[in-house]
Amino acid sequence: MFIWQDKYYWDFSDEGRSAPDKGPAITGTKMFRGGHFKNVIRETTQNGQDQKNPELPTEIPVRMTFEYLLLDREDIPGVDRLSSVIEKCYSYMKGKPKVKMDDIEILEKANQKYLKASTKVPVLKISDYKTKGLSSMNYESLMNNEGITYDGNEDRGGSFGFGKFAPYLLSPVNTVLYSSKTSDGKYLFQGRALLSTFEEDGDRKQGTSLFGYVSEDGRRILPIDNPQDVPAAFRRDEPGTDLYILGFDRSDDWKDQAVFSALENFFYAIWKDKLEIVIKEGNEQIEINSDTLDTVITEYEEKAKRYEEYRCFEFTAPIFWRVLNDPRTVFVSDHDFRKKGEVLLYILMGEDVEGRFVLQMRNSGMKIRIVDNFKRLPPFNGVLIATGAGKETEDYKNNISKFLREMESPAHNSWELEDIKKPEIVGEAKKVIESLHTWIRSTVVDQMPKDDGTPIDAFGLNKILPDVTGSGDSKIEEAAVFNFVPLPVETKEGSKERPAREIIVNGRGKPDPDPDPDRKIKHPNNHRNNHPKGKVVAKQIRLQKVRTPYLDEKKAYKVSFISPTDADDLLLKINVSGDDSTTFESSATSASSKGKRLQIKDGFIHVPNVKRNEKTALEIVIAESEECALEVKAYVKS
Repeated sequence: MFIWQDKYYWDFSDEGRSAPDKGPAITGTKMFRGGHFKNVIRETTQNGQDQKNPELPTEIPVRMTFEYLLLDREDIPGVDRLSSVIEKCYSYMKGKPKVKMDDIEILEKANQKYLKASTKVPVLKISDYKTKGLSSMNYESLMNNEGITYDGNEDRGGSFGFGKFAPYLLSPVNTVLYSSKTSDGKYLFQGRALLSTFEEDGDRKQGTSLFGYVSEDGRRILPIDNPQDVPAAFRRDEPGTDLYILGFDRSDDWKDQAVFSALENFFYAIWKDKLEIVIKEGNEQIEINSDTLDTVITEYEEKAKRYEEYRCFEFTAPIFWRVLNDPRTVFVSDHDFRKKGEVLLYILMGEDVEGRFVLQMRNSGMKIRIVDNFKRLPPFNGVLIATGAGKETEDYKNNISKFLREMESPAHNSWELEDIKKPEIVGEAKKVIESLHTWIRSTVVDQMPKDDGTPIDAFGLNKILPDVTGSGDSKIEEAAVFNFVPLPVETKEGSKERPAREIIVNGRGKPDPDPDPDRKIKHPNNHRNNHPKGKVVAKQIRLQKVRTPYLDEKKAYKVSFISPTDADDLLLKINVSGDDSTTFESSATSASSKGKRLQIKDGFIHVPNVKRNEKTALEIVIAESEECALEVKAYVKS
C-alpha cells in the first residue's frame, strides 16, 4: 500500500465574499457536451500531436494510447479528502433553494461508488509518446489558467485551450491526474478537481482544487517533481504525458467507440505516418497505424452498421479512405494558394460515387469539416488538406494552415468568420473560403468528360436519368446526397415516439375529413375488418433508408426507400419543410417507377407491388417549383 507524504494534499481555498456559488458543471466543456467520448479522443489526440518532440525525425509518428485500468484506492492522491469534500459539496448544494441537482447528484453517486466504497478505482489512462512533455508554458495553461491564451505562430490543433476540459466529461468525480516527463528529464505530477462550492468550518470554499504542495511564498500549489514520491502506476519513464481520468465508467463497446473516433478524426494523419493510436484493456489491444489502417477501416465499416440509428453516430472515414486509395482518384495541388503555401486536393468521380462533398482539414491531418454545397455538379467525393508547405516558417497571415486555424471554432469542427479573433483578417478569410470552394468546383469541372465529337456515355447521367433497357423497363439508381437531413419527428420532450398511426380513407382513396391524427381506430370485438361500410383503414408504416435527392436538371425528386412489409398498393404522402421548420402537405403532380407512370389519387401516390426489404425507387414532381426538404409518409391498407 502506498502512503502519500503529508506535505502533498488537495488545496481548497476560501471563496471571497462576493464570489458566486459554483456548481460542478464546467464552463469550458459546454461545447463538448454532445458525444463525450469521441470528443475526448479527438481533443487529447490533437494535443498529443501538438507536443511532438521536435528533435525526432518527421517520419517517426506520435503514439497515443487509451487504456482502461483499475487502480488501488490507496494510490489515488488524497482520496479520503477528495471523497469528504464531494460529500460536503452535495450537502451544501442540497441546502440551496431550487438548485437543479442533476450534476451534483452524479458527482455524489460516483463518489460513493468509486472513491468511498470500492477498493479499486476505474481509470482511463491516456498517454502520448514521442512527445516533449509539458513545458512550463503548457503546464500553466493546463493547470492554472482559464480564459487566457498565449500568442504564437505555431500551427496547433488544440494546445490546451478549451479542449483541456474535455477529459473531465468522462470523470463522474470531475477529477483528472497528470504525470509528465519533459525531453530534458524534468518530472511533474499533479491532480486537478473541478467540484462545486461547499462549506467547511463556517467558511465557503472553492470547488476547484490542485493536488501538490505549497510554494515557499505560500501563493501557489506546485506539482510533485520527484517520481519516487508518487505510486509506481503514475511514474513516467520516457518523455511525454499521461492523463488519468478517475471513475471512468466504461461501456461494453468503449474500445469500438474509441476506434471509430480515432478513424473518423485522424485517418489521414495515420495514413501519412504522423500518428499511431492504440486502444487497450487487459490483454486486448487494437493498433491503428499506417500498416493496419486499411484492415481496421474495413472491419469497422462493417461494425458501423449496428450503430447507424444512433443519433450522434457519424462514421464517414471509409468514404474518404476510398478517395485516397481508389486508382481513379485525381490528385491536384496548388503550391502557393493565395500566396500562403500548399493546398492538396484528392477528387474521386465515377458511376458508383454518391453525393457531392469534400472533407477539409489543415496540416495536422485532423478532420475539421465536411462541405457539401456543390449543386449542379456530377457526384464526387473529395479530400482537401491545407498543408501550408513551402511557408512553414511564415506567420499565420502567410501560411494557409495557420491562417485557417485563426478562424477555427474552439471545438475545431468549422471555419467560420464569427470565430475569428482578429478583425483585420475577416476580409481575407472570406476570400480564402470562397477561393477554396471555387478551386474545388473548377477541379471537378476539369475532370468531367470533354465533348470531342465521339459518342460516349454521359458521365454521371445515370444518377439523373432512368437507364432504359431494350424491354422498355428502366432502373433508377439511388443517389445519396450528403446534405439530406430527414425532417424531425415532433414529440414532446422526454416522450416516446408515437406508434404508427392509422387513417381512414373512403372507397375512392380520399382521406376522411378532419381525422384525429392521434386517434387509433377502435375495432368492435377487436376485429380489424369491422370498419364502417364503404371505408378502408390504412395503417402508417415506417420506411427505411429514405433518400430524396433533388434532380435540378429535371426539377424532380428521386425518392428511394425500403419498405418493412409487402404491399400490393402502397400509399405515399409527400410533405415539405417550410422556412420555419414546419411541415405542410404538398401535391405530387407526377410520379413514375421503372419508366411507368404511377396513379395519383386524392393526394396519394399509389405504388403497386412493393416488396419487403427491397429498394423501391421513384421519380416524383411536386407542385412547389423550388427545391425543398421532403418528408415521405407511407400507408398500407388494413
